[in-house]
Amino acid sequence: MAAVPHSIYSPICLRLVVRHFVFYLVGLGLSEAQTGLLLTLTLVGDMVVSLYLTTQADRIGRRRMLIAGAILMPPLAWPLPLPETSCS
Repeated sequence: MAAVPHSIYSPICLRLVVRHFVFYLVGLGLSEAQTGLLLTLTLVGDMVVSLYLTTQADRIGRRRMLIAGAILMPPLAWPLPLPETSCS
């Protein structure tokens, strides 16, 4: 049996993640318009950051950029909220 290409699953997973994120934001009290604006601004910001980082990677090298990203990931992700768990 042939393996299914990875790219077939990417849109499905993305839809699931975005759908749950929208429900989460609405649950926090954001309106539909605020949620749409936040998701749009996130995509625009991602585009701007991607363009900047690719020019820097071309200038200093991809390997150095990947190493810098791997080093910066844990301290930058640390303040993200963790889900609350309860044992009771």
